Amino acid sequence: MAEPSNVRRSSNQGLDASLRGHLETNADIVTRIAKPVRMDDIGALSAQSDQPILFENIVGKPGFRLCDILVKNRRSQARALGVTASMSGREAALLLVGARVTGRDPAPCEEARRVLENPKWRRRIVLIDSASLIAPEDAGQIIVTGSHGALVGGSPAMALRVDGFAGVFSDAGVGADDAGITRLPALDTRGIAGLTVSAASGRIGDAGSLYEDGVISHANAVARRLGAQPGEALKPRLEIWAKLAQAHAHPDGE
Repeated sequence: MAEPSNVRRSSNQGLDASLRGHLETNADIVTRIAKPVRMDDIGALSAQSDQPILFENIVGKPGFRLCDILVKNRRSQARALGVTASMSGREAALLLVGARVTGRDPAPCEEARRVLENPKWRRRIVLIDSASLIAPEDAGQIIVTGSHGALVGGSPAMALRVDGFAGVFSDAGVGADDAGITRLPALDTRGIAGLTVSAASGRIGDAGSLYEDGVISHANAVARRLGAQPGEALKPRLEIWAKLAQAHAHPDGE
């Protein structure tokens, strides 16, 4: 497919020809560590970052430098291909389509379900990557799902498959007509606390990311009565709710 002549090409489209060039192009996001670091510690240090790290002082390797996680996540991969925050979706798509195919199959990715429990809590926090993984035993619990907050089919019954204490979703960028948060008022009618997490703070489709890193973007009336506020971190709020003696958040606040 020929590319229209009016599409701007980024100066850093495609991976740089050398590691030195890549580090120069991405100098604003490279973390430089000048303190002495042992080789055995590099893996653990790299695992704590999503951005490139340059180790400039390796114990026992004078004059050597080591760089790790050049393109660890989708954001850095898109950046390496020339995608910028100011681009239109069409421009970005054309750059991504032009990426060279590796020929390797991607690692298998399965939707996950994890249940968090604590002796001090009165209810569990259930982390599920998709709302389709909700189970009957999740009734009355705090359910964090990586799914979007858009109401499917317009029925309040579809907002959450069980009567949980709370339901948490990604706002998926909210979108036109506030589509990404339409589950929240539907949950209000059922007396269920509803929250969305900003898609800029946690990865959609990854309940663990929403729980650990998510920032509340919208809260329904039930959630607000229970103290939730947009702009606060999700995890501490849910841990407070997990300890509440109240068995269920009724619409009338009783």
